[in-house]
Amino acid sequence: MSESDLCVLLSNALENALHACVPLAAEGRSCEIDVNFYERNKGVQSICAIVQRYGGVFSFAEKDGKFTLRLSL
Repeated sequence: MSESDLCVLLSNALENALHACVPLAAEGRSCEIDVNFYERNKGVQSICAIVQRYGGVFSFAEKDGKFTLRLSL
């Protein structure tokens, strides 16, 4: 799969998830979006390189089998 196709797929999925959370937030309810994906080769390194290229910051954490990526661009 090309990187551009992957980006479109992921961004559309996240946008749809965010739109689904809007009504819940309006009711004062919380909404959690879980994203799970697996990359065979250097997925984390490519994320770091892209974030750094745009002057952003990132952090990774793992707790109780849950991997969390936080980034700001």
